[in-house]
Amino acid sequence: MNDGDDAPPGDDGPLGGLAGVGDWVDVCIDLLGADGAAVIVTSAENSDARSLVHATSASATAVADVLYVHGCGPDRAAIDDNAVCTITSGDPLDRLRWPALVEQLSSLGVGWVQVYPIGSGDRASGTMQMYRRTPPTRRWPGEVDVFVSKLARVLGDDLVGHAGIDGLMRHHVDLQSANIAIGMLMARHDLAADEASALLRARAYALSISSVEVARWVIDGGDVTAGTV
Repeated sequence: MNDGDDAPPGDDGPLGGLAGVGDWVDVCIDLLGADGAAVIVTSAENSDARSLVHATSASATAVADVLYVHGCGPDRAAIDDNAVCTITSGDPLDRLRWPALVEQLSSLGVGWVQVYPIGSGDRASGTMQMYRRTPPTRRWPGEVDVFVSKLARVLGDDLVGHAGIDGLMRHHVDLQSANIAIGMLMARHDLAADEASALLRARAYALSISSVEVARWVIDGGDVTAGTV
């Protein structure tokens, strides 16, 4: 690859026809032979808050939710380290590091997840989560990973700058609701911030609804420890 590959693809390049998040993600899926993917954006102020801005299927959404609820794994590692991170069901080290997460991904029929940080800043602005039902049987050339990593970086910048304005505006409102709800849970139940955030995420997952819906319910006086939203 030449130095020009570091720049965002222009209109005259082979990727010049990409019109939005879905197009970027589809290219990455094809390059990696993945079964699907999801893209999330996160908050610099609260790494537990996130907004799902694109998913290729219900399975992609389910994988993203599992990664979110567990609060650990390749998604968190990719954001914290600003680097690609992978989890594979057959890898004994991954099973030792994240046993509950591997088990739950396996229950979804997912054997491999590879997460790329998006955005070119010092801190990732979110992640692109690629998944496969079965782990790859062979390793693709290193150039492919490099190229997908670069596409993910450009995707984040494009998302912030152009295609994702409406989604990021919703994300801003979502973060406000989540932060307020977490503060209320801390006060009501004498919890630390991470405990309140985990309670919010777990309740959302148990009810198969978004954490934003639970947050708004908490703000309206609902008790997240009992009852239904």
